[in-house]
Amino acid sequence: MVKFEKIKSVKKHLKICVYGAPGTGKSYFALGFEKALIIDLEAGSDLYAERFPDTLIFKTKSFNEVCEAVSEIERTLPTLNIQTLIIDPVTVLWNQLLDSKLEAKKLKLMRSNGKANLDSVDLTFSDWGDIKRKYNTLLTRLCNLNLNIVLIGRVKDEYEIKNINGHMELTKIGVKMNSEKDTPYALDILFRLECDAAGKRYAIFEKDRSGTFPVGFRLENPSFKDFKGILEKHNKGEVESKQGIDEEESAKDAQAELTKDAKLQELFDWFKDCSSTLELKTISEEIEKNKTMFATADLALLRQEYIRKYKELTTALSLASAGNNGGR
Repeated sequence: MVKFEKIKSVKKHLKICVYGAPGTGKSYFALGFEKALIIDLEAGSDLYAERFPDTLIFKTKSFNEVCEAVSEIERTLPTLNIQTLIIDPVTVLWNQLLDSKLEAKKLKLMRSNGKANLDSVDLTFSDWGDIKRKYNTLLTRLCNLNLNIVLIGRVKDEYEIKNINGHMELTKIGVKMNSEKDTPYALDILFRLECDAAGKRYAIFEKDRSGTFPVGFRLENPSFKDFKGILEKHNKGEVESKQGIDEEESAKDAQAELTKDAKLQELFDWFKDCSSTLELKTISEEIEKNKTMFATADLALLRQEYIRKYKELTTALSLASAGNNGGR
């Protein structure tokens, strides 16, 4: 049963997306978080060892190994003594997932036909659905961790086709994070790192659910201390509820749909075999008991079937009664 409640304060962790061009200090910013563990997908953190000697690291370029690392974090978090998980960069993670799916298709084709043209192999709509499910499942698991999460992304140019002097031209309109396009929606804070001509580093905010940094705000030389206030402000209330894994929630919904369809069929079969108004009353009580599983349209159909059956039974009863009276 659905229950509506007043919105409540919860204990939050930082969920941040940061992206930018090479040399803007993305990794340096993330490694400044307290008690960090970095999953390094481009072996770029080695040179920071002296400055961040207590940081834990796991190097890989495999999407599956990242999933295994997250499973290990989920299992051992109480003893790991970490407060922040960094994925550096999430761009490589997404690209690796795409590449591995394509390579798997090529390998499967080559095993079945050694002379096949592998250049013609491409991802299908079904493949993209499978890739998105895997990626979104991992993203949800990351957000459900009782940790600060920092996803680092590379930058890419954003283009738009414009009519310029009668000619359709591809024109650069800005930049955006180079990753799966829905990634920023899952996180609470998104900003781009830039360096000006004088070498000063700025965070330009594009999203902040906490309301601390307005969209377009430029923060000079951002560091972990700039975000401590958000943690302190949201350090009261209930423990943050976990998000449902899309695939698991879809499976639950699918099972609920199958259960509902089976119950509907059972009730319609019961209506068909019903032979008395007393039994019809029992069917009505069964519908009332299970009505929360049915949509409004389903209940309308059951109501119509009840009325139809009631008329059928009462008409038959009246005819039988009239026949008996006539025989006397």
